[in-house]
Amino acid sequence: MSIPSMQSITSQAEWDALIQKSYQKVVVVEFYATWCGACKQMAPTFEALSQQYSNMIFAQVDVGTINPLGVTKIPSFFYYQNGEKKEQVVGPNVKPLQTKTAAAASGSFGNAS
Repeated sequence: MSIPSMQSITSQAEWDALIQKSYQKVVVVEFYATWCGACKQMAPTFEALSQQYSNMIFAQVDVGTINPLGVTKIPSFFYYQNGEKKEQVVGPNVKPLQTKTAAAASGSFGNAS
């Protein structure tokens, strides 16, 4: 289920480095599990967004491998800027994911529904 063009986070050190990158660019992280049907359903949308918005960093965290935040609802998509979580989309919700990603790409956190 891992998307080749995306960073796959597999350790705490990689997670910490990813969050540090949010000081330069907006980081969008998908928390998923390989057995999760809804996660597989969202994979093409997340991949398309990663290709559409090259000004952002997209990454994936398999909660079966590492779960730095104790995420229990998957898929979950968290948006980071300047080291802080600014937005999130929980569940297989394509339209909110697209809308919040577009808003984040333009620097408009909090203005997307």
